[in-house]
Amino acid sequence: MMKEKGMILGRVYLFFGLIFLLAFIVIGRITYLQYIEDDKGKEDRVVVRRVAVQADRGNILADDYTILVTSNTKYKIAWDATIPGEELFKNNKDTLAEALANLFQNKSKAQYLAELEEARKDKNQYHTIAKDVSYDNLIKIRNFPIFKEHRYVGGYIEEREPGGSRSRLFTDSPGRTLGWSYINNQKESKWLGLEETFDDYLKGVEGEQLQKMVGSNFHPIYDASEIKSKKGYDIVTSLNVKMQDIAESALRAGLTAHNAERGCVVVMDVETGFVKAIVNLQRTNNGEYREKVNDAVSMKFEPGSTFKLASMLVLMEDGKIKGEEGLEKMMKLPFDDNSSRAASKRYGTKMMRDSHAIGDGNVSVREVFEQSSNVGTSMLVCDAYQNQPENFIEGLHRMRLNKPLGLDIKGEANPNIKTPKSETWSKLSLPWMSIGYELEMTPFQILTLYNAVANNGKMVKPQFVKEIREDERTIKTFDPIVLNEAIASSNTIKYAQTLLKGVVQNGTAKRLKADGKYEVAGKTGTSRRAKERAKEGDKGYEAGKYNASFAGYFKTDDFAYSCIVVVVNPSEGSYYGGSVAAPIFKEIADKIYVAETKIIDKEKQIAQKKSFLLKGMVKSNDVSKLYQWLDIPFSNQFENETWTVTTQGTNNQLELTQANIEENKIPNVCGMGAKDAVFVLEDMGLKVSVKGKGCVKTQSVAPGSKIKKGQHIELQMIAMK
Repeated sequence: MMKEKGMILGRVYLFFGLIFLLAFIVIGRITYLQYIEDDKGKEDRVVVRRVAVQADRGNILADDYTILVTSNTKYKIAWDATIPGEELFKNNKDTLAEALANLFQNKSKAQYLAELEEARKDKNQYHTIAKDVSYDNLIKIRNFPIFKEHRYVGGYIEEREPGGSRSRLFTDSPGRTLGWSYINNQKESKWLGLEETFDDYLKGVEGEQLQKMVGSNFHPIYDASEIKSKKGYDIVTSLNVKMQDIAESALRAGLTAHNAERGCVVVMDVETGFVKAIVNLQRTNNGEYREKVNDAVSMKFEPGSTFKLASMLVLMEDGKIKGEEGLEKMMKLPFDDNSSRAASKRYGTKMMRDSHAIGDGNVSVREVFEQSSNVGTSMLVCDAYQNQPENFIEGLHRMRLNKPLGLDIKGEANPNIKTPKSETWSKLSLPWMSIGYELEMTPFQILTLYNAVANNGKMVKPQFVKEIREDERTIKTFDPIVLNEAIASSNTIKYAQTLLKGVVQNGTAKRLKADGKYEVAGKTGTSRRAKERAKEGDKGYEAGKYNASFAGYFKTDDFAYSCIVVVVNPSEGSYYGGSVAAPIFKEIADKIYVAETKIIDKEKQIAQKKSFLLKGMVKSNDVSKLYQWLDIPFSNQFENETWTVTTQGTNNQLELTQANIEENKIPNVCGMGAKDAVFVLEDMGLKVSVKGKGCVKTQSVAPGSKIKKGQHIELQMIAMK
């Protein structure tokens, strides 16, 4: 019994011993693999990862598709020397080395050849060819020997380098409008301007790529799982390169001449509201003028006399000034302070004065506006609304002057037009608001009012972008946006237009007369400059500092543009809008007129020439005589008489080219006269019948059809116009 019990215990001990031994072996194996074998095999192990591939950002284009902003993307070029077959490498290594040397010009052909051969010998799977390669050079490299083969045949590798910058046509204005990126407090890249507003279109779609560890760096694996990035869409702005250059040159010269602190210009298409040019310049510490802020969008200021247009619109629309009779009504300007011949009037504790004398003070309402009389304008508004000032404010609201425009770019300041319920309203508010004080607007907001008058009362939203494109294909177009279908009645607008023309013909902007070349209208403005950091209870104006402005429009039968010029703190010479801002406006209008007229004349000439394109086939001698008699330039390369067609050639010159008459095939005789068409067809063995008179409109057998012996063809004619 004891013997059997000992045998059983021995087997149990053996069993547990085997289990412990097995556990020890397993633990030992794991330890070996973890700490010993792993170190030995690190070089043979393949480590892979999946990463996002940044997309190329879309371009920003001018209205004629000139590139304003584009991505300055750089690429890294590498080569897997183990991929190409021996014959491919041997036959093309010399030409590849030569191509690389000619492109980069940093090494000789022999040096590049030695590097390629060494990489081949060392079985280098990632030999770096070049870094910081431009996109233009990338396109060239893709067509180099060996590299132009499939990546699994030639071993060519290209990588988009991280980062990159945006290159711009204009180094200065309109940079704030187009926009750029900056790093915020969270170290995130943020966009400004149009770059921000249209980021969803411009940014493109990221791709995805598998990468493997080669040496100590990760490099791409081109396999079926790769998702290519998609370049962003291009946005086509309404900005015109020529007009932008004209506006910037004129403003810079004007600011320099008057040693002004800063200034801005906006040019806008009257009918559509699309912005053609926007310039913002500010004097730097070294005396140069550069763009620092977008004043046209964000600068709120008291507009002064340019706001008198709004006052006159409200007065006429409310029937306070009734038609032509109301505009010609005479009034007497007061001279309360007797300090000068200029009119003056006291409102409460403040004296309002005109900047200059207007005759003997007996003036018409029209002259009050044309000569920019502060006293006269305030009298008209106060006489009409002093008991109910809210009605005047309601008239301004009716034209939506109290609302922002909702521009395509951020930063627009809200207009500040107080009401009788405002805390700052006083008995002085109505007279001073009537002449553009105690209220604030931006240059864009003022211009939009003038643009509405030029547009026969329709107020359209200023816009910067016309369409979205993918390569040559239009994805989306932007139509004009109407903010107010009619800011006033047609009669009120008609009289407002005559007032603005009168300012140029008879008033404070006589220097703007265009000698009949084009119609010009507008209003000068001169306003004192409010203190920027006024202390409580000291909200006055800076001594001797003014804003000079001019807002208006110029047009012909072919185009119409509105424009505003604002000059801040001119310190040399005059400070009045008529002598500071108006000349800048005139220079811009004159030069745009010349530029636009040249374009329009060229388009008319092209259209005229195209109208002389003859339809169908014609004898070369006949058409040559016709064009010579009409004195129309053309090109004829045929010495002998032959059947030709007329086309639009290079330099918009008409050309005669050989007509395509294939043997045994029906020709196209549409557009030909009956005599010539019958001659051509019968000469080819066809039986021809003609219905009607004039030139061939249709033919019963389609051009290009095979001719059958004795075939009949019927020509339907149409009278020539």
